[in-house]
Amino acid sequence: MSCPICANAADNRVHEAREMMFGLRERFRYLECARCGCLALLDAPADMSPYYPPAYYSLGGAPRALPQPLLVKGKRARTAALLRAPAPVLDALARSGCVPARMIWFAGLGLRSTSAICDVGSGDGEVLTWMLGQGFSNLAGFDPYLDGDLDIGGRVAIRRLGVAEMPGGWDLIMLNHSFEHMAEPASVLAHLQERLRPGGAVLIRVPVADSWAWRTYGADWVQLDAPRHLFLHTRRSLETLAERAGMAIERVFFDSYALQLWGSEQYRRDIPLRDPRSYAEDQGTALFSAAQLREFERRARRLNRQRAGDSAGFVLRARAN
Repeated sequence: MSCPICANAADNRVHEAREMMFGLRERFRYLECARCGCLALLDAPADMSPYYPPAYYSLGGAPRALPQPLLVKGKRARTAALLRAPAPVLDALARSGCVPARMIWFAGLGLRSTSAICDVGSGDGEVLTWMLGQGFSNLAGFDPYLDGDLDIGGRVAIRRLGVAEMPGGWDLIMLNHSFEHMAEPASVLAHLQERLRPGGAVLIRVPVADSWAWRTYGADWVQLDAPRHLFLHTRRSLETLAERAGMAIERVFFDSYALQLWGSEQYRRDIPLRDPRSYAEDQGTALFSAAQLREFERRARRLNRQRAGDSAGFVLRARAN
């Protein structure tokens, strides 16, 4: 079987994984490309709705309240200063905990707090609400799987639109753990590139298969997340897609968490993520000791430093002619 990303047909492998977030335990097959390393779901269900129930974490659907205006005013000045900082400085501040970890997303992009930014696959708007609280003011969201359009305090509209229907004119288009759910990634990137302003960027944050967690846990890797994740990319597979869309990867950062450890350890024990025994549901669970949990956190930080974490952000821009 050929890889749908790079068309390689030699020496590819097939792995079997189970649906374990909700404990359905249905089995699905992934093709692992021997050339680009991408994992591609081979047997996607015709109807994905059973795998995105109301309990799915990003589809709460309830309108979110605006942050307090006085707090926003103070943070807006800080955000403006951070956006002007060189990327290595902002990276260091974010990793040290001096500023919110999410600020690493914007390092070196040349943005302002008034830049036009949208979040594709925004769900109920958690990321956009956080950005409002940091002083960003020109925001929008798009998600075709919402029940209807949402509004965040009259300040941000989240529209029930897919990539092909969304308007253009963006300085930054973000896909925060949504790209891996999309069935036609090459087409998605082409659409996004057309919707950027000159000099604009696309930020794609995804689980990555060229990671320690995939090599260690295989089909029990928590971020495999069958069958919701249609593709688990690598840097090489994303480079292939970017080139096809006339883009190039400008920056890569790693932002994985301890979930890759405790979640995968649970799956090895046949304990779903939403099981009452899960650490995700009960942080006082007896599954892991306090010492184990601290070690999971330390190892996750170490893997990010080694560029081997299981989640990464990729900044893409149009290639110069």
